[in-house]
Order: sequence, then structure tokens, then C-alpha cells
Amino acid sequence: MKEKMMITISREFGSGGHEIGEKLSKRLQIPYYDQQIREEAKKNLNLSEYDLAQNEESGRKSLLYTIANGVSLSMGDQYREDPVQKLFEEERRIIREYAKEGSCIVIGRCADIILKDYPNCINFFIQARMVKRIERIMERYQLLPAQAREMIVKTDKKRATFYRQFGKGVWGDRTAYHLVVDSGEMGITATVDLLEYYVKKWNESCMIE
Repeated sequence: MKEKMMITISREFGSGGHEIGEKLSKRLQIPYYDQQIREEAKKNLNLSEYDLAQNEESGRKSLLYTIANGVSLSMGDQYREDPVQKLFEEERRIIREYAKEGSCIVIGRCADIILKDYPNCINFFIQARMVKRIERIMERYQLLPAQAREMIVKTDKKRATFYRQFGKGVWGDRTAYHLVVDSGEMGITATVDLLEYYVKKWNESCMIE
């Protein structure tokens, strides 16, 4: 691509968003970032999984904990005591650094909000019907249908909470994305084809302008 572009992919759990992002990265020959953002942030902050036992994606802020327990903390204290907040701030810094380096694809992490002021930022949302997602998760994790459904519901809930807390928006709000695709109906390859076509047409329009 001749124009620098940021591509963010939000996704329902079990829709294949990770695989789609990875394949799109290869098609466009640009970097792809997913879990490595979190791992890099943890390393930079010297945080362990134990420190993040609250579950970073669930967005359980220590501020809510202190209010519920009648403990008074200043905002400065709240920030220092909350490894989840620290982690997100570091993730945001890392994502913006990636964006400065050149075109890239970022999966999740509220990247659509973090990069909203960047020119040529395309936001995709990948979804699929529950039955399709259950099939995918059953195969991937060797689970029973009920177990797969429970895993999907819990993960989507955590993502929605994380997005509401740190992105200050509604996760999955279709009006927030340039393109919403049902990967369950289209299949992974066709979805990647569509996203690739969309990005290249966007890139062409930027060059004309």
C-alpha cells in the first residue's frame, strides 16, 4: 500500500477474528498485532498474571472496589493501585507507537478508539451467528456445545465491559465501524477477500484525493 493505513479488527469470540487478521496481514504485507501488545505491556510494567488476577479484559477497576468497600482513594492512588488501568495505558502507548511506524493491523484492545484521530484508520467488526461460533469453539478447544456457548457468552461480556470502561463506548455498536462482516456465513477466506478489497479501494481513494 502506498498510503499509510491503520486497520483495527474488533470481533465476537468464535468469529475467527484472529485468523482473519493474520491472513489479511499476509495479503497486505503489513504487521499484525494481537496478544503481543498485552505481553509487551506486561513486560514493560513488570506485571505478572498474578497482578492481573482481576482479569484485565473484564475491566474490574479498583476504583469500583474501593467505593463498594467504603475506602477512600485519590485518583492518583487509584491509578497506582490498579494494574489493569496501568496495563491499558501502556497498551495504548504501544499501539500508538506501532501506528507511527507505519501501516498495521491491530486486533481488539480498543484500538478503534485509540487510533480514531489517525488519518486512514479503517475499523472492521467481525461477527457470526451463535451456532457457527459454537461449532468453531467446540472444534478449537474440544468442548461440548454447552461449554462452548458458556465460554463465548463470558468472553463477549468481558470484551464489552473492557470496551465500555476504557473505550467509553458500546462494544459491537455497528455505527462505530466502517464495515461489519458475518464470517460465519461468508467463511474465513471470503471474509479476508472482502476486507482486502475494501482496504485497497480505500487506499486508492486516498491517492486520488
